Amino acid sequence: PNKLGGVLALILSILILVLVPFLHTSKQRSMMFRPISQC
Repeated sequence: PNKLGGVLALILSILILVLVPFLHTSKQRSMMFRPISQC
């Protein structure tokens, strides 16, 4: 069980590392597009 938990934690941490920058850039893009759409 401990090994399985370690593997799951590793996969989770990798997923977070991959997804967080993607979510951050998507938020920045929406902020960038809002003023353009207002013009």
